[in-house]
Amino acid sequence: YRPRLSDLAKPDSTGLAAAKCPFYDDPGHVLLVDLAGARGGWRCDPCGLHGDLIGFVQRLEHLSFPSAVRMLMEAARRLVPSTSHEVHVQRCRALLTGDQP
Repeated sequence: YRPRLSDLAKPDSTGLAAAKCPFYDDPGHVLLVDLAGARGGWRCDPCGLHGDLIGFVQRLEHLSFPSAVRMLMEAARRLVPSTSHEVHVQRCRALLTGDQP
């Protein structure tokens, strides 16, 4: 989330971090991001718009699900050592296609 939310605060003791919601011009809309959760959930207060990291990228970048996954995989590729990257890519592809890795 941080690369797309420059004003994302440090998480509190529960793992929630707040930023201005990028989907609204109104400064009263606050995006809460669960940085401690495995799925990286987010929720806009007060409207209730919510989702996971993939849905956030889809909505923010106007991408399809597979394109958002590819974008996140490329970002993760820069963070994951190359030896484990191939395993990660195979698992992600299997999730997208429904095949077993």
